[in-house]
Amino acid sequence: MVNRQEHYRKAEEALARAFELHPDIAIGHHVQATIELDRGRTEAAIDRLLAVLERNPNDVGSYVQLMVGFRYLGLLDESLAAYRRARELDPEVRTSLIHTLDALGDLEGALAEAQKHDRFEVSMVLFEMGRNQEAIEVAEEQGRLLGNNSFGEYLRAVKGAIQGDVEVLRSVYDHYLEFPDPEGHYLVARTMARSGQRDFAIDLLGRAIGNGYANLPLIARDPCLDPVRDDPRFGPLFRKAEEHHAAARAAYGGRVR
Repeated sequence: MVNRQEHYRKAEEALARAFELHPDIAIGHHVQATIELDRGRTEAAIDRLLAVLERNPNDVGSYVQLMVGFRYLGLLDESLAAYRRARELDPEVRTSLIHTLDALGDLEGALAEAQKHDRFEVSMVLFEMGRNQEAIEVAEEQGRLLGNNSFGEYLRAVKGAIQGDVEVLRSVYDHYLEFPDPEGHYLVARTMARSGQRDFAIDLLGRAIGNGYANLPLIARDPCLDPVRDDPRFGPLFRKAEEHHAAARAAYGGRVR
């Protein structure tokens, strides 16, 4: 397994040197924000992106990344507002709208978005909708294209959850232990929960929440998590996300409209 933390350290050192020469370079702040989002420093990423927008209110990349940061904190109205601003500035820009719609419970909208832009994520939405045979078909089709990268592993999780293949789910769990993205941890956690793999689900959920994921509206309503809500380990995780979400709403609520 690559030493991801060492790569992050070297990248941040290089960015620090770049900022000494060009402190306002937007692309550098976009990259730094991505690292901060991956490493659980969600508020630092949001503060950075808002500062870029203070200097340049038409910076599309900052709005695209704010969608992610706001969503991590459960600020879904703000995530949608950032999406609208990004699309006003660039109607063709690629965004993570599918996950904001998913968090809002708009599965039809999420499915339409996935079908347009991210075919592999169609299986995720179909799985949530209970359209299991279609989800398997898409997972198999896209899995042949994606191979064993993290996207391909997620497709294996969807298929393994539907088919009850514990060995596949264990393999996917092992793969995602080193995955940096807290939203990725959450998506696999909900899949594990729905398949009855409580330990895998709780562990990955804890990793997501511990790494800055506080999408409380989704965590509170997500039916995929219902099989683990009575687990004694779930309550403390939920309360941690709840506290983080409340602090984020106080700090950032309405910052992008």
